[in-house]
Formats: sequence, structure tokens, C-alpha cells
Amino acid sequence: MIGPTAPNVITVPLDHITLGKNYRHRRPANWQQKLEELAASMKQNGQLEPVLGRPHPKSGGVELIFGERRYRAAKLAGLPELFVTVRDVPDEQVLELQLAENDDRDQPHPLDEAEAFAELVKRGATPASIAAIRGRTERYVRERLELNKLHAKVLTALDEGRILLGHALLIARIPEKLQPQALEDLERADEPLSLRLAGEHVQEHYMLKLVNAPFDRASAELVPNAGPCTTCPKRTGNQGELFADVKSPDVCTDPVCFRAKLDAQWKLEQKAAKAAGKTIIPAKDVQFSKWSARASSTKWEALDDTRYVGSQSAKIRTLVGKDAAVAIAQNPYSGAIVEFVSKAAVDAAVRRQQSKKAAKNGSSSSAREKVSPSEKARREKQKLESQSRLEIAERTLEAIADGCSKLAAGDVLAVLREAAAIAVMSNGSWSQVLERRTDKGVSYTKAPAALDGLLKGASLGTALGMLLEGLLGASIDYPPADEERRIATICKLLKVDRKKIASDVVTKLKAKLEQEKAEAKAAKTKGKKRGLAADLEEYERAAARELGSKGRKS
Repeated sequence: MIGPTAPNVITVPLDHITLGKNYRHRRPANWQQKLEELAASMKQNGQLEPVLGRPHPKSGGVELIFGERRYRAAKLAGLPELFVTVRDVPDEQVLELQLAENDDRDQPHPLDEAEAFAELVKRGATPASIAAIRGRTERYVRERLELNKLHAKVLTALDEGRILLGHALLIARIPEKLQPQALEDLERADEPLSLRLAGEHVQEHYMLKLVNAPFDRASAELVPNAGPCTTCPKRTGNQGELFADVKSPDVCTDPVCFRAKLDAQWKLEQKAAKAAGKTIIPAKDVQFSKWSARASSTKWEALDDTRYVGSQSAKIRTLVGKDAAVAIAQNPYSGAIVEFVSKAAVDAAVRRQQSKKAAKNGSSSSAREKVSPSEKARREKQKLESQSRLEIAERTLEAIADGCSKLAAGDVLAVLREAAAIAVMSNGSWSQVLERRTDKGVSYTKAPAALDGLLKGASLGTALGMLLEGLLGASIDYPPADEERRIATICKLLKVDRKKIASDVVTKLKAKLEQEKAEAKAAKTKGKKRGLAADLEEYERAAARELGSKGRKS
């Protein structure tokens, strides 16, 4: 055994020192360089501080607790021994001493620290107790613990420096199976999204507002394995330290669990509806819009929609009354349960209201209904068009998308030219686009013809450029997070250096402002000179008048 077991600094030959278990196993990029610099310093100045060790239970030498880099530097420098403070340290205290030593020296890798904190939690520590011992905030400790939930692909990206720690903490909020997709989202741009834009993207695409959920958030039985939302750690309000940037406390960070609860609630709703004699509408009979709460169907109308009775609109729920036969369907996008009644029931309710109004106005229903066959046909056609417009639009878009996938190479350019014209006109950017392309202003009425002239015979690249001008013209100055990511990807593919553009614009603007300041200063100085000259001229004229007056008197 080397040295006493009480705290003591002794000299120990290097070959009697064994490296103990260390939680730090990730090396920074400059680790070897720093090691060589330390070796050179120790070779010239010797060892300035002792390392810490404990008696090795088997070899009779010393097991190193901390000071691995000094040990390796000493070997590299050719030193025969090290000064070691030897203590009897139980296994459960080794990790705590290593953490304290690294806090005093250099910041360990976040993933190493995360694993160390997790080990302390296994031993019975809490985030609050770790924070108190380490001199950190509880939020800091909780964030490090969250890193242990990262998918292997995200861990690799953080290790390789492809994403920042802030990006990894954002991704750690998402269920592990969705993390690779979130990582791909953040890495699609030519460089990782800023933390602000990344945060916006994660909140928009991977977090769901519980306040709009159609299920009972306090229910522990809805999905037994998940438990209630009110106490769930994946609800932002239950981990305020981790989700300080999310304004609402009622946000779910687990879309998979959220969908499971939507499906479970839908099963309960179907069971209750059947017991009450309500109809369950098959998904194929109702088309919901992905971008709004509206639904379209040839057989059904939503109770919360409106219908016109004459010139006034009325809620369908009010028109059909409480005794109407109600059917239900689930919105596949939001999970909301929507109540419907048959179109036949709504039509009958509208006719009843029209009859009542006609009677009230002193005219009979039969007199009111006396319209020509052509007028009746026109009304029927208008009614059909109005009720089917949404479905027609959505099916048209689906058909267009499908048609584009089958489009012959020779027709791509023709479609692209028309799409470019639509994008430029519909986004309100036609004026700027035409000015850039023609160096002259064009009125709105002449804009379509001007666009046709530009696009006639335009190459694929030119048409694509105009399409992008139209699509991005209204929002490129301050786009939302997802759009910013896509703009960055487009710029990378087109080799557009946005940083250089920004630098050139700022430099030019600064020069212009400096020139304006100089001109304003010169004008001010010139104005002062003109003022003095004017004063002098006025004085001379006054003196001449005075002299003339005296001459006349004499």
C-alpha cells in the first residue's frame, strides 16, 4: 500500500497509478492540443497541483479519482511520478468529487454531465438537491437530464457539432420516435436554424394546444398507460423550468399520445352515439378541410354551419330544432367531433321558414313559388355550386397534384409559366416583379398582359424564378420559421449568398446615411455663412440710408 489512508500528499510513480472510472469520456476537438501544451508546461515547470486518488483495493497502488489530463501529460512529458492527494473515498462520493473538480476547471460536455446527473438521480438525488450541491439552477439540471432522452441520431448530431446544445434541448421535448424527423427539419437549411426559429418550428409542428382537445384532460382512464394530461410531465405547465419559453401551460409535447387520446375519445363518442340512436357517418362521406374547420358532403350539413333563408342567414342548428336526427363524424386533422344533420332535413327546415315568412308578409307559399322553369333551374344550379364549392376546390387541387406527377417533360414548362403568373398576381407582388423585370411601372389592368409577354417563350429557369418571386414576395422580409427553413434551402440550391447580400445592403445604406449627414452639415454651415452675409448687407444698406438722410438735412 502506498502512503497512509488519511488525507495526505505523496509522490507516486506513474506505473503505480491506475485510471479510475470517469464520467467524462467525450473529448473536445482541441483536447490533444491542450494535452500537449500541458505536457510542455509540466516538463518546464513541473507539477503545480496534486491529483486526487484513493488506495487501489487490488494492485496496492493508487486509483485516480480526478487529474487524468495531468496524468497523461506527465507520461507525455516523460515525468517519472506525480504528486497525489490520497484519501479513502467511497464509491458513491467519487462522481460528486469529479463533478465538483470539473466545475472549478473547465465545462464538461453536456452529454457527459447529463449521464452523471442521471447516475446521481438513480442513487436517490433530486434535481433540486443536485442543483444545490453543484451551485446550478434547477432548470439547468433538468435540462441536462432531458438530454438522456435523445434519440441516437440526435446525440450523434450534437456530438459532431452539427446542431447546438439549444437545438438538442428543443428536440428533447419531443417523443423519441419523432426526434429524427425534427432533427431533419432543423438541418434542411444550409446551416441550422437559429434557436428562435427552431423553437417556433418545434412549437408549431410538434406541440398541441390542450385547451382545444375534445377529450377530458383530467381523465386517467381514457388511455390508462398515459394517465391524465393535468399531471403529465409532457404538459408544459407541469415542467415550467423546461418550457419557460412556451407561453401557455396547456400545451402537449407528445403528439403520439395526443392522437391516441383522440382515437380513444372517438371510440367513446361512437359508443354513446349508437346508444342514443345517432348515425355514425363513414369517413368517406364527409371531406374535412386540412386548413380550416369546414366540412363538405353531398348528404350532410354541419349543425354549426349557416344557411340563407331569403336574404338572412341562420344557424342550421336553429333551423332544424332540437328534434332533428343528429349524426356525428370525426375531423381527422383536429380530432374534433362534429355534429351533422341530413341535407334533406335542412332543406325541409328552410322551406318551413320560407312559408312562415311568406304567410307573415300576407302572401301565400304557392304564389311565392310561381317561378319560371328556367329561374327554378338557375336557382338549383346556384345552390348546388354553393354547397359543392369547397369539395370541388379540394378535389381539383388533388387532381392537379396527381396530374403534375404524371406530367410529360415537354409540358412542365407550360404549366410552370401559368403557375408563375398566378403566384405573382395572387400574392400582390406583381408591381415589384414587373418593375424589376421591365424597369417601368405597369397598372393593375395591364399587369396580366405584361406577365404574358414576359413568360411567353421564357425558359424553365426564368419561369421558376418568377414563380418564386410571386410566392415569396409578400413574406421574405420576415418569414415564419418553417418558411425561413425552406427559403434557406432554396438559396443553398441556387447558390444565393444571403449574408453577402445583407452585408452589401447595410454597407451601401451606411454610406448613404453618412453622405446625407455630411450634406446636411454642409448645408447648415452654408446657411450660417449666408446669414452673416445677409446681416452685413443689411447693415451697409442701413448705413447708406443714414448717410443719405444726413446729407439731405445739411
